[in-house]
Amino acid sequence: MRRFILHKHSGCGPTHWDLMLEDGQSLATWRIAEDPLAVSRGESIEAVRIHDHRKAYLDYRDEVSGGRGRVDPQDAGALSLASSREDVWTFELGGAVLKGRFEMRRISPGGDKWMLRVTMDQ
Repeated sequence: MRRFILHKHSGCGPTHWDLMLEDGQSLATWRIAEDPLAVSRGESIEAVRIHDHRKAYLDYRDEVSGGRGRVDPQDAGALSLASSREDVWTFELGGAVLKGRFEMRRISPGGDKWMLRVTMDQ
């Protein structure tokens, strides 16, 4: 079973959320400026694809090394990855709050800007 985690990342620039999706040996990761827990069906919020993280972050809560702030889990659970193409990821999350079908779509060709959209009721 694949997993996901949503961390609130503070103490290193503006507070943001990191959505991490288990994909093979790493976690595909997006930085999100708005709280994804407040997103309703049909809404979209901007995300930025950042470097993949180690799977150890699925169970991590604490200070990040190198003075990079602190991460605190906000939600976690099962991940069903329908597709992970270059420009569109579709997946279902089974967390305590993030439940339902989601789509992550690249909005800048070849770039790091994406939109996260809830496509099914949570």
